[in-house]
Amino acid sequence: MCTAKCSKCIGITLFPLATCAIVSNLLLYFPNGQVLQLSEITDLVWFFHGILGAGILVMLPAFMMLGAGGAGCCANRCGMLLSVILAVLGFAGGVYCVVISSLGLIGGPLCNTGDGEYIYPFRNDTLEDNYLFNQTTWSTCKEPANIILWNIVLFSILLAIGVIEVVLCFIQVINGLIGFICGTCMRKRKVGMQQKVSGCLHSYHFFRLFESGKWSSRSTQPLNELIWGAEAAHAFAHSPLSMPWWSGTIQSSDVLEEQCAMLD
Repeated sequence: MCTAKCSKCIGITLFPLATCAIVSNLLLYFPNGQVLQLSEITDLVWFFHGILGAGILVMLPAFMMLGAGGAGCCANRCGMLLSVILAVLGFAGGVYCVVISSLGLIGGPLCNTGDGEYIYPFRNDTLEDNYLFNQTTWSTCKEPANIILWNIVLFSILLAIGVIEVVLCFIQVINGLIGFICGTCMRKRKVGMQQKVSGCLHSYHFFRLFESGKWSSRSTQPLNELIWGAEAAHAFAHSPLSMPWWSGTIQSSDVLEEQCAMLD
């Protein structure tokens, strides 16, 4: 696969991941759909690991990857190098999301244990006694309702998204370096299209010569045989890119001129 196509595929994949990360982070501010006071929201949520880390910092390289995978000005070595730099930024954002999400899962949520005071009842637990492995301790949190399950699900989603983004951004770093060193496939594709258009125009001029009567001495031969016998048309037929419509019978130079215009 061309490095440009690979960049485009990674960029397209990163967009929904970044969007899901932003939405998941926003939902952490409203546990169980409730609107809480700022002091009653888990502190790690304010690190914006989903909005900033796995969201905005990943969307920036995703835009660049789409540009590097297109046929525009970014489809060159400079565009691939810039995509590598931004992919490193996205990699850092993904790692940041993974770290904060892991801490959020291990430390547990801020909740009301029944005395009206919001505390972190699981922050001092050892890894062996962690609430994640002992569901009976979930009843410790009285308010907000289902806060533990809410945090576990959303922090787990953010953790998974962060891991996937880290892997994809790392792949883009390698892919971008290859594209920067070896070049993308866009240049070869552009050259192939230029050869196709050039061959089509040569064949068009050959048709014009035939219709003008300059090839009347060979008029007993089929028209297509004359075309394929011409050196210019032969070069056109063996251009790097195929020409599906060429297999049919072309009635006149006007038809061929229209076909050439479609390529331009």
